[in-house]
Amino acid sequence: MKDLTAIGILALLLLVACTYDGEAPGLPDEEKNIMPQNPNEEQPQLTVLIDEIKLRNAPNVKGTEVARLAEGSTVYDLGEQSDHTTTITLRGDTLTTTWLRVATPGGDEGWIYGGGVRYNDPNTRSNYQRDMRYRSYRALLGDDFYNAATRLNKRAERVRDEASFIDFYEATQNFQDNVGLAEDRFSPNPYNAQQQELPADFPKGFVAGLYLGSAAEGTVYYFYHNYAELGRLARLTSSPYDDQFVEVLVQESDDTISTFYPVYFMQTWDYGGYSRLGGGKHYELLQAVSRLHRETTAFDKHLEDIKEPLLQDILSSSEGYWYDRPKVLAEIDRILANERLWLDPEERELLQMRRENIADTNNSEPFNLRTAVPGLE
Repeated sequence: MKDLTAIGILALLLLVACTYDGEAPGLPDEEKNIMPQNPNEEQPQLTVLIDEIKLRNAPNVKGTEVARLAEGSTVYDLGEQSDHTTTITLRGDTLTTTWLRVATPGGDEGWIYGGGVRYNDPNTRSNYQRDMRYRSYRALLGDDFYNAATRLNKRAERVRDEASFIDFYEATQNFQDNVGLAEDRFSPNPYNAQQQELPADFPKGFVAGLYLGSAAEGTVYYFYHNYAELGRLARLTSSPYDDQFVEVLVQESDDTISTFYPVYFMQTWDYGGYSRLGGGKHYELLQAVSRLHRETTAFDKHLEDIKEPLLQDILSSSEGYWYDRPKVLAEIDRILANERLWLDPEERELLQMRRENIADTNNSEPFNLRTAVPGLE
């Protein structure tokens, strides 16, 4: 009898051993793993700025409350943030930020509004604030503009040689011509309820290679070329020619930021002015264009964009010349005398004909207009 009892006890023990899987049998799922997981203290730490701020189970104001946190308490960044932003007014300030997934020292995890906490590390804090600004710009400017600017910025990061530099420069031209800011929505000086001014902290260099300014008497935003930035990118390549090309661009504008009117034109008001033929600027710029053309043809397409309007300024009848007739004729003669300038026979013939036209005493075009507008020389 004792043997049978021992055999039964042994069988029962074997049965329990075979069914035990490391968990208490019958323990409800929600009661398993109740020990909090300590966050890694090497993770970025944030300080709570708002007393009783809610930690939620989802990155939105409708998420279920997980915990309430005291002002000054610490949470740990778990490396996730929402794709979207939420605008909330806290302590009288309207904020637009993402939600951050964080953990408390006690092991609670959830989502907290980014405007209610602050990264303790200054660099991390600065990066997050910059990211929030750019996200707010995206919401303001729209996906099409923001995505086009982002693509251009990434293209700037890929500049490594002459070909990629040219590709980037052409992309900036395309951005100028086809993207820009909608004039019916944005203006430096809004004149109706549908328009708004960009935030004061909106970066002038938001788009790589370009500089945000204004035009049309300050009524529209315009992206000018930033030649200082283009020069920096040109220095990243081994080619000397992209550096020389940027120097030509700077010479055309007489500035590190592009202008609507070239150096050989005297702008006397927003929409016009007079030719500076006779002051030497036409010759000097044509000489620089020709010099680079002789050394490489890689930039000919863009050098033509500089050369053609320059010649047109000489060949077309002018609303007036800044300098007197003898100086105008002298600069044309200097151009014609230089055989190394990038001019084909037809262009030289047209220049000669134009010289004769200007020399004609019956020519009624006004000259020496600088005497009528003192102080602009």
